[in-house]
Amino acid sequence: LSEFSIVFQNNTAEELESLYLQEQREEFSVCLQGKHENKVYFINSFYQPITYQRTFNHVTFKACDAETLVMLHSHPYKRCTASQTDLETLVQSQQQNPAMVMVVMCEPQRYAVYR
Repeated sequence: LSEFSIVFQNNTAEELESLYLQEQREEFSVCLQGKHENKVYFINSFYQPITYQRTFNHVTFKACDAETLVMLHSHPYKRCTASQTDLETLVQSQQQNPAMVMVVMCEPQRYAVYR
């Protein structure tokens, strides 16, 4: 992106793609961690937060911890647009970590990024 870049390390992109393909029936969320330097997010690991509810087009989960750089969740196939609830969740999460961004994954190698 023109404002910043996200670089996936340690096979995290491949692991996310695999997770996406396994979980297409319901949305999922993950918290991506690593380092943020000079407008580059270096992602080297992720974890799945506690999930309260999952459906085909919605996921409710415990907030990612303060060390999370990217909050990622899936959407149904080819539907990458964030909902109002997604954007409100991002704003709330940025209160504990202003550098946090949100990514919506809607295909194995297709993402929408929100800041």
